[in-house]
Parts: sequence; structure tokens; C-alpha cells
Amino acid sequence: MAILEPLARGVRLPAAPPHPPPAPRAMAGIPSPMGTLASVDARKSEEARRKPDVGRCPMSADARSCDTFWCMSRRSLPRNVIALALVSFFTDASSEMIYPLIPAFLATVLGASALSMGAIEGTAESVASLLKFGSGWWSDRLPKRKPLVVAGYTIASLLRPLMGIAQSATQVFAIRVGDRIGKGIRSSPRDALIADSVAPEDRGRAFGFHRASDHLGAVVGPLLAFVLLQWVGVSMRLVFLLAAIPAAVAMLVLVLMVREDTRRMKMVIG
Repeated sequence: MAILEPLARGVRLPAAPPHPPPAPRAMAGIPSPMGTLASVDARKSEEARRKPDVGRCPMSADARSCDTFWCMSRRSLPRNVIALALVSFFTDASSEMIYPLIPAFLATVLGASALSMGAIEGTAESVASLLKFGSGWWSDRLPKRKPLVVAGYTIASLLRPLMGIAQSATQVFAIRVGDRIGKGIRSSPRDALIADSVAPEDRGRAFGFHRASDHLGAVVGPLLAFVLLQWVGVSMRLVFLLAAIPAAVAMLVLVLMVREDTRRMKMVIG
């Protein structure tokens, strides 16, 4: 009756405070929808935080953790890759100053036949191919690859200019085979040294840069020989001797700039 008296007098009672709806409870064996959405949002935000932004390379301690194309294209190649690319450029320039002129040299200067040219090149390339397999197998078992690379480039760089003083097709044969022996010794250890110097995701770019430099040298070499023969007016023998200059530059770059991978040395020795 005490509650009804204010109503009879026209007085309103204060409204009860609103109560929030009860949170949905998970049934037995069925997860709560709100909890599932919260966990999905948390996982997405964590993945977004860890994933590098496209177009911006994260300045982290491990630069190789960036997997975007922009970051990989901006990363500079290691010193070994650039140095070995320069070595291949100068070596190929030296070799291609000589190689295109060998048939004319044999025919016009030494009076050799075309058959001798085929025998020289066939034997030289066969020896190089066989030695590539052996030198690669050997370099995997040595703590250092650089000595094999230096030995191969040294043999070729010393023998190749001797073509300028050759007096017979037999001497040309010996020089050319010795040149290809050096190539067979150095090629596989050099490629392995490049692979050791870069991360797996950068190997394609490293080898592409190296091969581009190598082929650029193959273009520059014949051009230099043409300029010396046609415009300067030197003899073929002098062109062969001048090919020692880019070969010497290649050796200097190889000896002074190329470094061994210390991690691999520890693994092989240990």
C-alpha cells in the first residue's frame, strides 16, 4: 500500500538503472563467437606488425629478412660478387682480343690448315669441360676456394699473351689448351664462391650480374682488337701481347678484393 500511495498522488517513481545485456556464454564444446573474432583480429594485427610494408625496407639488424621486391632490388651486392664480376669482365676482354683472331693468325701468319684449328679448339674445350667437374668437387673439400680460382686465372693470364710469339700451330695448340686448363680449374670454384657470398634469395641476381659483366667483356674485347688493327695499325702479334694488360688488371682485382667466406671455412675445418 505504501508503494501505491505515490502513484495515486501522480508522483512517478525513479526508473531503474539500465543493465547491460549479458555476454554470450559459450556452450559446451562450442567457442564463443566474440572470443573467436577477438583472436582472429589479434592474429591479423600481429601478422601486419611483423610483415614489412611494401615500398619501405625495414631498418632491422638482419637486412636479409626483407622479402619484398623493392627491398631486394635496393640491397647492394656483396663485395665478392662485384669483384669477381670485374675479374670476369677484364679476363673475357683479354681472351676475346685473341680468340677471334686465331683462325686468321693460323692461316695467314703460320700457314696452318682449317683442320688444325678444329683440332685445337675441340681439344681445348674438352679439357676445360672435364676439369670443371674435377675442380668443383675438389673445392668442396678444401677450406678455401680462392686458391683454385687464383691458380686458374693465373695460368690463363700467363699463357694467353704468349700467342704473340708462337711460331707454329703446335705452339698455338699448347697455349690454347693451357688457357682452357686454367678456365676449367677456376670456373666451378669461382661460381661456388659467388654462391657462398650471397643469401639464397639473392643468388639469381648475383649470378645474373656476374654473367652480364662476363658477356660485356666479350663485347669489349673484339672491339679493342678491331680498333688496334684497323685504326692504330698494329699487327696481330702485338694485339695478342697487349691482351696481357686487361688480364693483369683482372689478377690485381682478384688478389686484392676477393675474400673467403669465413663461415664456410669454419664448417669445413670443424
